[in-house]
Amino acid sequence: MKTHFLVFASMLIILCSCDHFLDIKPDQSIAIPENLSDVRAILDQQSEINDNFPGLMDLAGDDYFVDFTTWQSKPVDDQMLYIWDGSATTEDPLTWNESYGAILIANVALESLDILESHGKDRSAINELRGEAHFIRAIRLYHLSQLFCRPYASGTDNDGPGLPLRESSDLNATSFRVTVEQTYQYILENLSKAISFLPKKSASITRPGLDAAYGLQAKVYLSMQNYEKALTAAEQSLKIHPDLLDYNELDPSPSIPFTLNNKELIYYAHNVSAGRLITQTLANVDTLLYDLFEEDDLRKKLFFEPKNNGYMAFRGQYSANQRNLFAGLATDEVYLIKAECEARLDKTNECLTTLNTLLEKRWEKGKFQGIQSDSSERLLSMVLSERRKQLMFRGIRWGDLRRLNQETRFETVIRRRFPNIGEEYLLPPRDLRYTFLIPMKVIEFSGMEQNPR
Repeated sequence: MKTHFLVFASMLIILCSCDHFLDIKPDQSIAIPENLSDVRAILDQQSEINDNFPGLMDLAGDDYFVDFTTWQSKPVDDQMLYIWDGSATTEDPLTWNESYGAILIANVALESLDILESHGKDRSAINELRGEAHFIRAIRLYHLSQLFCRPYASGTDNDGPGLPLRESSDLNATSFRVTVEQTYQYILENLSKAISFLPKKSASITRPGLDAAYGLQAKVYLSMQNYEKALTAAEQSLKIHPDLLDYNELDPSPSIPFTLNNKELIYYAHNVSAGRLITQTLANVDTLLYDLFEEDDLRKKLFFEPKNNGYMAFRGQYSANQRNLFAGLATDEVYLIKAECEARLDKTNECLTTLNTLLEKRWEKGKFQGIQSDSSERLLSMVLSERRKQLMFRGIRWGDLRRLNQETRFETVIRRRFPNIGEEYLLPPRDLRYTFLIPMKVIEFSGMEQNPR
């Protein structure tokens, strides 16, 4: 049994790192874990489950810029992605393959748990593991949906091509794309199952609890512009995990002031592919974004450090690592989801309370006066500004641009400029390039529909 399990684990690692997952069909059969310890072991593989989330949302976003020399030194694919070249695709295994590799592990776990349950094994332990597997499916598919599906549009049928849904460990199963609507509903179905099985809090930040499942549910509903349900989910998450860091208590002297014992962390995940361009050496923080921070805002000291070229580098990673950008869930994001929903639903007093609770922990003690506004519209703009500031370099901005560009009042044109050679590249609102092309090898083998250009 031990030998079979080691072979199985090795196969998963090979598949998850292979450049051809979902575009070739391995002949090898995969042994199924035979006890709960085996299932726990595969779901606790941090390198496969929590690491290597897609970095394209940060790479394509407008939190940063690089100079022409840096850009020119990168591979052609990275150059094209940076300037949103319409023909750009990615063969980066960390974008597509690693996500479906994690889903494969979740599927194997779920199939194993069904067998173990039929043999009368510990139902409580089985349910917790089952909840984790459904959560893994949901969070991986949600991140992929922000890259390879058209933005969800409330009030429409959302019948454009969504994602292929891999529901079993059968590597020979045919891949086909369901609709955007079906993709989001499948994510929500998995989250509902996770919520029915998970404990309130997990034993580790690399495992999800109910706080993480509700937090992700709030994030998904926000992307769908369903503000009532997003608010309810955010409130449920914060009932379990309301903790916020007081930035006054942080030491600004380390190169990264945040550690992994950060009490705001709900679920840990990170991406590494963004490190191809987004490092403290290569990337410069967008100057307009930096200028949004006021002097008494402690984030101005904790998030940034000056560079020799006169710009700012970002050092506020909740991953506590310079090259790994945080891609998980934290309470600051859930507070901001809650505040945005309250503003949109004309719950002005509640929104003020939520927003001030967060910001009081971000400003120098005694300097924060509290936000006061009797206008939901103005308050909403303030909340969105705080999302822009607090959640930078977490892959969140890309999703915000996709959904906010559907509202004329929040439309944004983002730009890449190379002043020394007189070049400027634009990405206007609702452009088709907000949806990436699926890797060509996947399209060629599966015959799935490619995204339009």
